[in-house]
Amino acid sequence: MSSFYKGFLLLAVLLGSAATLDEDEGQEKWEAVSLVATRFGKDTADGVPEMPKNFRVSPESSSLVMATWDRPASGADVDHYIVSEDSNGKQDTTSSFYYLWEDLEACTKYAFSLRAVTSTGDTSEPAQGEAQTLVGIPPEPRDLHVEKYTYDTVTLAWEHPDTQCDIDHYRVRYSGGESAPLDALVSETTLTVTDLLPDTAYTFSVYASTLEGEGPAATVENTPDTVGPPEDLVAEGISSSAINVSWSAPFAEPLHYEVSAPPCMWGTEDVNHLMYVIEDLKPCQRCFITVTSIYSDGREFSASISEETDFDAPPPPKNCHVEVQKELLAASWERPIAECALGIYNVVWTSKKLWGNLEEESDSINTTGLSHTVYNPPPYHEYTFHIAASIKGIFGSPTACSNTSLESPAGPPVNVSTASQEHGEVRVTWESPEEENGEILKYGIFTNDATNSSKEVSGDVHSAAINVEPCHTVGIWVAALNHAGWGEQSNVTNVTVVGDVLPEELHCHKPEPEVQVCWKPYSRDCPGTQYNLKWEGDVLWSDTLTDMNDTTLAWSEEEICYIIPSTPYTTYTVDLSVGKKPDATITCVSTTPMAAPGPPSLEELQTDGLAINVAWKEPVEKNGVISAYQVKWVDWKGEHTYNTPDANTFSHQIMEPWCGGEVAVTVRANTTEVEEFGEESEPRIVFFGILVRNLTCEATEPGVVELTWEVTDSQCPVDSFNVTWTFASLWSEDKGSSWTTIDEKENSTVLTSLPPYARVSVEVYFNEHQENGRCTSITPEESGERGGAGDGEAVLEAVQTYVP
Repeated sequence: MSSFYKGFLLLAVLLGSAATLDEDEGQEKWEAVSLVATRFGKDTADGVPEMPKNFRVSPESSSLVMATWDRPASGADVDHYIVSEDSNGKQDTTSSFYYLWEDLEACTKYAFSLRAVTSTGDTSEPAQGEAQTLVGIPPEPRDLHVEKYTYDTVTLAWEHPDTQCDIDHYRVRYSGGESAPLDALVSETTLTVTDLLPDTAYTFSVYASTLEGEGPAATVENTPDTVGPPEDLVAEGISSSAINVSWSAPFAEPLHYEVSAPPCMWGTEDVNHLMYVIEDLKPCQRCFITVTSIYSDGREFSASISEETDFDAPPPPKNCHVEVQKELLAASWERPIAECALGIYNVVWTSKKLWGNLEEESDSINTTGLSHTVYNPPPYHEYTFHIAASIKGIFGSPTACSNTSLESPAGPPVNVSTASQEHGEVRVTWESPEEENGEILKYGIFTNDATNSSKEVSGDVHSAAINVEPCHTVGIWVAALNHAGWGEQSNVTNVTVVGDVLPEELHCHKPEPEVQVCWKPYSRDCPGTQYNLKWEGDVLWSDTLTDMNDTTLAWSEEEICYIIPSTPYTTYTVDLSVGKKPDATITCVSTTPMAAPGPPSLEELQTDGLAINVAWKEPVEKNGVISAYQVKWVDWKGEHTYNTPDANTFSHQIMEPWCGGEVAVTVRANTTEVEEFGEESEPRIVFFGILVRNLTCEATEPGVVELTWEVTDSQCPVDSFNVTWTFASLWSEDKGSSWTTIDEKENSTVLTSLPPYARVSVEVYFNEHQENGRCTSITPEESGERGGAGDGEAVLEAVQTYVP
């Protein structure tokens, strides 16, 4: 251990022992302390002074405080230290690392500081500390004196000893005559000692004690008199206008008594007995009564008491009022006018629930104030307060006032039930909340987590229907509204309403060639009434045509597909609705493919020499974008076709190499998507060659028929006319046929060698074609032969046939 710390420990031991020695021995110890401090505490060095470190002050006793600090750093220039007791401005210097403050007051807080000083006189910043001296034994109480005395009592008074320490208690010792000393412990600075002997000398001593012990005594002497005031003074109000005063005689009976009682009576009354009645007073009037013993030697001793007259019952309090706030309900009132001092007020209140079973509750309280507050009153209760004032515990008639506590949000409605109805409606019923907490203004029906009600009804209605989305599970709850706002929600009831709900999707499948639409029901468990299907087709190959229609289908839990009779190359917009909600639809769109067109309209078919001119119009039913037309003709050589190079060609010329007779012509078309040609037009037939016209058969005589004819202009070459005929007798079985050739330049001939009265049928044609002219005639009868027409008569029937 270093010499510094050894010296410090020795110093502490010496200081501790010095505190317990007497003055001479203590002086020797302090000299030893100084020697230790000189030996171990001095430690200076050159250098700038720093604020002393670890400056500590601690009380050693009720009058000593020890200050210590660390030595300066090696090499520091510290010549000495200035120690200060800042509370009283005291200073001292030292070269040690400790200082002992002496002669301090006990139980007193002191402030100390320490500065280091260099050899050149520079000082450091102060290190500071505080300490309070310990509790010590107190000095004697100050100013002990007899404040008053009677023939058997002495009242002592004194002041706190001259110390800052708290006095724990005082001990009062007194003795007199032959009685043993008596002690009394008190905490105040006054004491009345009773039951003393009159005319006896007493010595009174008062000692102050702290927690450290008892100090010296202060002493005073006193001798009680034998004379004194009236004893056992009693005053009693015997009515609202009189007070009875009575007393007992003192140890030495006086000459007489004197009674005064301001302000009830002015002046005094001499009384020779032990009772006096003060009369003509007001109710509750307080009298300050003094009864004085008057002795013959002129001395007077008084005893005093105060008393009031009796009272009348107080009137009711005034201006009763009940104020209502959020969490309280406060009744207040004013004091009634009364002669007597008012006592407590009795407050009785009744709360009546204004909803439900209208039950009532009561309570009461006594108070000295002019108000009473009921905290957290139940909501929407009528509170009636009855307040009565009292005088000396007797209550008068009450006053009354009332008000209603504020409403609070209602509890949840109960017994909520739901029932599904048609068209997506739900009937909701409920009962009033068990805790209405106010006047129910309306009920609101809410769905799911909505903050706004779906429907509101008045507070006396307990059933309503709301519309909900069919086929969805909806949580329904009810809440009540009063003046405090919406209340708690009821239990949530989940309900699924059956109704007409659109399917989620409508599919238009790729048409082949018809449009097929398919859909699935929104829910297999939520049947609807019917499906309404409506479509409108924009015919893309026509500026005027549209294809629209509608139909209804029964609801099904399975997928439904419907084929729409479709027009080729048409964009169909299909709308699907359900039940009685035609405005709510889902839609799909599809375009049908092109198809082979309908027949074009054959407008013109004319021959021009060896040519046939054909003209047509586009089909009424184009069924798409026309790509080309095909002209087909059938003549005596067979079938022939021609395809136009585009859709804008509407005519064609057919060239025949020679005349041959009839030619049948048709036209058809195809589209850009359908290579196959469509339906042909109605065929038109033209005769290509010479036509025999106006053929006549005339039977001029029996067995002879004359023929004449005309021919049409034609570029067809004609070599000769062929004439064929058949005959059949009308009166025998004779019949036959024959033919002949006539030069092209002739246009008549005569048939002979025919049987009489026979039917002759003739045909005239050119080349190989026989469709040109026919006629029939009946030859006349011969005379003398079978009866009938006379000679020269003939029956003629001519029939001409032309097939274009």
